[in-house]
Amino acid sequence: MNKEENNIQNDDEQMRQLIRPTRLKVPKNLNYRIMQQIETEKVFSAKPVVKKNKLENTVKDLAATTLIMNVMIALLTITAYIMYGKDYLLSSPFLSTILIIILVFTLFWLFSRLDARLQKKQINKASRQNHVKPQG
Repeated sequence: MNKEENNIQNDDEQMRQLIRPTRLKVPKNLNYRIMQQIETEKVFSAKPVVKKNKLENTVKDLAATTLIMNVMIALLTITAYIMYGKDYLLSSPFLSTILIIILVFTLFWLFSRLDARLQKKQINKASRQNHVKPQG
């Protein structure tokens, strides 16, 4: 059995020695070239980005802002009714406070839409400079 194992080992060693000179040498920059090829293929075979509807984003922002504004007005109205009674709800100071709240939330919504638009323009500009499609 031992002789048989030695023969197998000798045969394996001979085979290795025969194959060793025919082995190809790998260039040093192969890893870099492979990674470069993978990145290039990713750019050209990128999945098409599904654009979100502009109206959908606007409506979501408007709904969220309006919901918070209505909750705030409701809390203010309940507090004013408990503290001062129903006559105060029709008074000028209370109505002016409500109008100021509405104005502030409307301005907040407008500025958030403006900010979203400017960010989108900046992303598009940067992506054109880098030759990459925008994601949103």
